Order: sequence, then structure tokens, then C-alpha cells
Amino acid sequence: MKSARVLPLRWLALLMWLGATSALPAIEDRAIGVSKDDPEMKKAMADARAHLPHFWQVMAEAKNGEEDFSIKIRITDGKEVEYFWCNELKVEKGVVTAMIDNDPELVKTVESGQRIPVKEADIVDWFYMKHDKMIGNYTSRPLMKSMNAEEKEFLKDKLGPLPE
Repeated sequence: MKSARVLPLRWLALLMWLGATSALPAIEDRAIGVSKDDPEMKKAMADARAHLPHFWQVMAEAKNGEEDFSIKIRITDGKEVEYFWCNELKVEKGVVTAMIDNDPELVKTVESGQRIPVKEADIVDWFYMKHDKMIGNYTSRPLMKSMNAEEKEFLKDKLGPLPE
């Protein structure tokens, strides 16, 4: 049996919190299991990592309406692997720390609201908001095939262009 990655749809709740739309669909905050060998997800994570320098640069300079910077990290606990969106990023003396933004379903080493140090090698995705659009969020794109029509339409409306 292939092990699965669990990827939360927490970013949809984040958009609701940000007030990104007044007609937000009823969206369940759920995790979607994805095979560790899924080629679309592997490509999405590789693309996000390749554009991580862009994310850090925009976060450092944030002068054109960019806000609400978040990263998705991989946490391993024994044989379990789970992915978490983290916010409230801080970079101090070259060390990145972030706040876990969703409840774990598989791993037991972290909890929602916990501030943890982050190794860049564990970052698999990122996004920020710019003028009500999500820039980045590479891993949500292959997950769209597992979403219902309402979730898919909402996400399509909120996703901005990917950096080149």
C-alpha cells in the first residue's frame, strides 16, 4: 500500500477569515489523501520550491499590497507524514519560525497554534495575498480534481497567477 500525503484545505478557511468573499460556499476543512508518488503533486511541490526565493523576496519587501504570507511544511512523525499551512512567519538571525495553522490528523509532534522552527528543506509550498488573489499555492491546483464544484469555482476565482 502506498503511503499517502495528507494536505489540508485550510487555506479556504483562511480566505474566509480574510473576508475574501461575501458569498463563501460552505466548505468543510478537510484533508485530502494524496499518493506520495502522485506526479502532479510532486511537480507542484518542486515548482513551489523552485520559486521560494521569490516568496522570501516579496515577503521582505512587501510594498505592492502583498500580505498574509504562509508556507506549507512537511512534518514527519515516525512513518506518518503530514503537511501543514503555517502563518505568522518570522525570520530572525537567519532562523525561520512559523505558527502551525491547522490541527494534526496523523502526526503527534505538533499542534495548531504552536510556533516552531522551520527548515527550508521542509517547505513544500507557499502563498501570499495580493489584491484579494492568492499568489503561489501550487499544491492546491492538483487538488482541484478532488474538490466539489463549489470549492473548485471558489478557488479558481481566488487563485492569482504563478510567478515566472
